[in-house]
Amino acid sequence: MAKQTTTIYIDGQFNYYIEENPIIEAELEPQIAAAIANVDEATIVIRSDKTVPVQYVVNVIDAVNDINTTTNHHHKVILATSQKE
Repeated sequence: MAKQTTTIYIDGQFNYYIEENPIIEAELEPQIAAAIANVDEATIVIRSDKTVPVQYVVNVIDAVNDINTTTNHHHKVILATSQKE
């Protein structure tokens, strides 16, 4: 499989979800890796509640960077924001 987009959600209670499946912080890297297994160039979209401290977003970015280092892939991370009102 060449490309794939996977969405990571972080809600206002600092819970993580891959698509709609809840995951715990300690499982970020292996769960993301499983979601993009056999994908050469995945795009990870982070959708976070605006009240979430930036460290929770950084945790996802770090997990993807670790996956890239381990697998020698070049998966991208995008932070999705809502439009200004």
